[in-house]
Amino acid sequence: MLSFLEREHWEASILKERSLFFNEKNDFVDAVANSFNLKVHHILFKKGDKTIVSLIAYAKGDRIVVPLYFVYSTLWINKISDSAYSTYVTAFLAQLKLHFKNISLNLNPAISDVRPFIWSGFNVAPKYTYIKDLNIFANYPSDVKSSIKKAIDSDVEFIKVPFSEELVAQNMIFLRNSTLLSSDKISGIMSFFNVLKSDGKLEFYICTLKNELIASSIVLVDDVQKVAYTAFLNKVELNSFGNHSIHAFLYDGIFKSLSQRGYQMVDLLGANVFSISKFKGKLQGDLIAFYSVEYKNLGNFLNKSLITIKKILKKALMR
Repeated sequence: MLSFLEREHWEASILKERSLFFNEKNDFVDAVANSFNLKVHHILFKKGDKTIVSLIAYAKGDRIVVPLYFVYSTLWINKISDSAYSTYVTAFLAQLKLHFKNISLNLNPAISDVRPFIWSGFNVAPKYTYIKDLNIFANYPSDVKSSIKKAIDSDVEFIKVPFSEELVAQNMIFLRNSTLLSSDKISGIMSFFNVLKSDGKLEFYICTLKNELIASSIVLVDDVQKVAYTAFLNKVELNSFGNHSIHAFLYDGIFKSLSQRGYQMVDLLGANVFSISKFKGKLQGDLIAFYSVEYKNLGNFLNKSLITIKKILKKALMR
């Protein structure tokens, strides 16, 4: 049975099964909701007293959305048998569809069986990321080692630094230039980082050459699970270094810093563009698939399309 709960009751039920993930905690959820002006729904699907599925859904009206493309959706599925998984997850999705016309989720890599989503009419798109085991972070191929050595020989410095709006803005440049996201989305991301800056879930790293910033990275950290996520890593335009040279040095510094503090894994968050995937693959991580799933109520979609067509025809006839 699917239930919408108050936050406190939802957390109490979850804590009977497991600890909260970093992106389920109140400060993180509030930062997302407030930055993107979204409503939060705390949802459970239970069989008797056992929680089968949990979800914190960010909604705009009757649409569940993915506000942060670099954070997995907070959908969790308990460990159950294969037949029970198929039955209960399909039932959960059927009930969820009664409440929301459109549903978009980025499933975390732990959810590998997406058959219930396919059976439930979702579009399912495979995506990929590299997950780096920090126990073997120095096992690089020769060209990566050469890039790191080049940076060291050139006296490039790697520094972990406090939050600054300048660093956030620098990491947004490529989004603005690429037009991958709307200006409102980018403003929401910047607001999210600003709200979350003092909660210990963000770390900032830079590389400098002769006190000049040449590259920086924003990393999300889960101090409980000891997993980190490289949300952004970008180079300032500077002719003295190629992208791979400074990126390799920056990644290596991040891996070492996190490893020294007991972190076990780093999700490099994305391997879906050929050039990016080719480089990240050299960092000796494991290529992992995850899924982006989307459901659109066909009747609702056709109705909106019909309204749009009528508006276009009306304008054309009035000319």
